[in-house]
Amino acid sequence: MKLFVFETCPFCVRARIMAGLKGLSPELIYVAPGQTPADLEGRVDRLTVPILVDGETLIQDSTEIIRHFDLVGTPLLQSYGTGPELEEWRQTISSALNALCYPRMPRLNVPELASSEALAFFESAMPERIGMAFADALARTPQLAVEVEAALPRVVQFLASGDISFDTLAALAELRSLTMVAELDFPEQVSTPFYELMSCAGIAPFTPVEALYADLKVTGDV
Repeated sequence: MKLFVFETCPFCVRARIMAGLKGLSPELIYVAPGQTPADLEGRVDRLTVPILVDGETLIQDSTEIIRHFDLVGTPLLQSYGTGPELEEWRQTISSALNALCYPRMPRLNVPELASSEALAFFESAMPERIGMAFADALARTPQLAVEVEAALPRVVQFLASGDISFDTLAALAELRSLTMVAELDFPEQVSTPFYELMSCAGIAPFTPVEALYADLKVTGDV
């Protein structure tokens, strides 16, 4: 069983969390943007991750991969989709999360940005996605961190270890992205269940990255 992923993709992380909670150990294959692995040549029209290959079965949808994992043994989930409350929470933090995380990803040494070509593409394309230069986003870290921290207590309801849901997987994936932000503090009621569940899933947080290197860039120079 092979799972093709980006390390920083929250939808990949959702699938990985599910695999870990189910006691599954798919082989993780880290891919680079725009580079289709030989195992997938002729089998996918375009490279969007995660992609699961389990024998002759190929699944290119994170929800269906989670469903596939959950069919092993006793199912953990009662449904396979996020609820309106979780989606509203995600919308609340989405812009701030992206502005905090995308500029830090080049400093994480993740496999998908290992090549100079991939890194150059990322640093050229992603500022448009967040609506500002990386340096500007990093300079706004204090304000953005306050916005996210104000919303964090609302995620506690999705982190009950005795009541794992699809919302739990999605919440954990977003929180894992936020662990790369050194200036962000999780309240204890969030950090305790988060780290316990991620430990059960076997997925480590990111190494926190500070916004200090913004001082080395000129605004607009990404």
